[in-house]
Amino acid sequence: MIDSLRRLYRTVDTMLHYRGTGRECPCCGGNFRSFKNFGVTSARVGARCPQCGALERQRLLVLFLRDQVELGTTPLRILHVAPETVLATYFAQFPAIERVTLDSEMHGVQVQADLQALPFPDAHFDAVICNHVLEHIPDDLLAMREIYRVMKPNAWAILQVPQDFNRATTYEDPTIIGREQRLRAFGQEDHVRIYGRDYPERLRKAGFQVEQIPYPEQLGTASIERYGLRASEPVYWCHKPAQ
Repeated sequence: MIDSLRRLYRTVDTMLHYRGTGRECPCCGGNFRSFKNFGVTSARVGARCPQCGALERQRLLVLFLRDQVELGTTPLRILHVAPETVLATYFAQFPAIERVTLDSEMHGVQVQADLQALPFPDAHFDAVICNHVLEHIPDDLLAMREIYRVMKPNAWAILQVPQDFNRATTYEDPTIIGREQRLRAFGQEDHVRIYGRDYPERLRKAGFQVEQIPYPEQLGTASIERYGLRASEPVYWCHKPAQ
């Protein structure tokens, strides 16, 4: 009981501290004077929504889906890999969407499975969302090919990863296996690579048609600030060609 009251107090205190206008979270609809800082090795300023916990990548995804993708008009079966809790409410507003959640370790998902060996038949999904997952996967090309395999012809996928645009090519080294070593090499203990500017080419090797959309730039500076986006993060809008 005491722990519950303490958590409630911290939540209310946080909300009062950040309450205001100027920042808006498209995931929960909240308005704030600022977003919270967040980060593993170094804090990202204004990264986390103080109400729902959404990060820049989740806010970007919801904005793109809301404004650029026609959802809810026809039945759609979506595979959501490593599903973010903050996105469950967003998808719940579309009764026509069947969202299948998958992860290899996460509790509460519908399917526990390895992204490198998906337990679904060919051409099973109309869409796939995989948001900052592939940097954790030992054989990302195999995972990309598995995603491609379970997509229907003409299906779409949004396959986001963290990127270092100063790197021409992706850096990976399978001999680096220790958590501390990975933290130093890749910036996070459970990452196995740092993607460079060649990321779209890696997706194309798996068969995808890839459009690299500079969506935050298209929204403009005011929207980048209002929604707390990273200006340099594009949306990777991928399609499986018709057969």
